[in-house]
Amino acid sequence: TLDGTLLPYTTLFRSGSGAVTAQLLAVDPAGAMTVAGTFYGSVDFDPGDGSYLLQSQNGANDDAFVLRLDASGQFIWADRFTVRTIQSLALDNAGNAYLAGVFTLLDADPGDGIHRLRSVGGSDAYLVKLDPAGRFVWAGQVGGAWADTSSDVPGGIVVAPNDNVFFVGGTTGTTDYDWSDGSYRLATSGSGFLLQLHQHALAGTVWNDLNSDGIRDDGEPGIDDVTGRVYQDNGD
Repeated sequence: TLDGTLLPYTTLFRSGSGAVTAQLLAVDPAGAMTVAGTFYGSVDFDPGDGSYLLQSQNGANDDAFVLRLDASGQFIWADRFTVRTIQSLALDNAGNAYLAGVFTLLDADPGDGIHRLRSVGGSDAYLVKLDPAGRFVWAGQVGGAWADTSSDVPGGIVVAPNDNVFFVGGTTGTTDYDWSDGSYRLATSGSGFLLQLHQHALAGTVWNDLNSDGIRDDGEPGIDDVTGRVYQDNGD
């Protein structure tokens, strides 16, 4: 731990015929942990005496996984996504999980249902919400005519104390930032975006950096009195 004391436990995943890499970790107020990463082949995600096998379905490429453990490290659930990676992970106060990354084709529902997303351009950014039991709640995407990104720096998703969700990334071409039945389209040659989402309704674009200078200039659309932080690719 940060204060130098011993950890109460360690957790190992049995990879069987595959391999697994844990990359992201978020902890809720009760101490339950949500882990995201990549795997291929057959992996048992239950670190205890039980077994919960997942099999990758993405050909020779990795699949992404999300795993939830309780505060003592005991298995609760695990899900698989046929995307190469999950780049950002966050939890709200209720333990709902928010996952972001990039995709071309995605079934955002890891359960028995289907919620298909298709990129507009080469790749789009996605944001998926799962409830504390790992069930699909909703998903959305941001994308223009070319390859787009979710943020691959820490803080790509931030959940405020009131459970509003902030999502940052980059997009090119004409993009509709409104995931509801409405439309909020902007055309850029390459810009960063910062979206604010309420739990049951989208609040709109906090800021769209039309000229990619990292500064909210006069005439750039967004919500007043909201401060954003812009990261370069090197993490500065």
